[in-house]
Amino acid sequence: MNKFAELLAQGIEPPGAVRAVDPGAEKQRMAHEKELKQMKIELEKQKIAQKQELQKQKLLHKQKVERQKIEYEQQLEKQKLVQEQQRLEQKEYKLKMQKRLEMEKLWLEKEMLKQEAS
Repeated sequence: MNKFAELLAQGIEPPGAVRAVDPGAEKQRMAHEKELKQMKIELEKQKIAQKQELQKQKLLHKQKVERQKIEYEQQLEKQKLVQEQQRLEQKEYKLKMQKRLEMEKLWLEKEMLKQEAS
């Protein structure tokens, strides 16, 4: 006990000593801790919201890129079809012209035979 009194006299708090707690200060400390905890929770909520927004933006961008890719592929396919149609039309025209030329040759031959026969 003597040692305990000596430590108190020197201004040193002995181990195991019970300190009186000021209820007003304790309420302020608790309120401050509660406020810090609430701020931490709000910060976490903001981080989560930002992360979700970023994921949403990434998904929207990915969807936009996919749509553009599909549109490009459709345009490319349409161009191929148009080119194929033009190629077929040219081939058909060429065949018609060859047939017409052959018909004219036959007509000329027929005319020449008529003239030789007369």
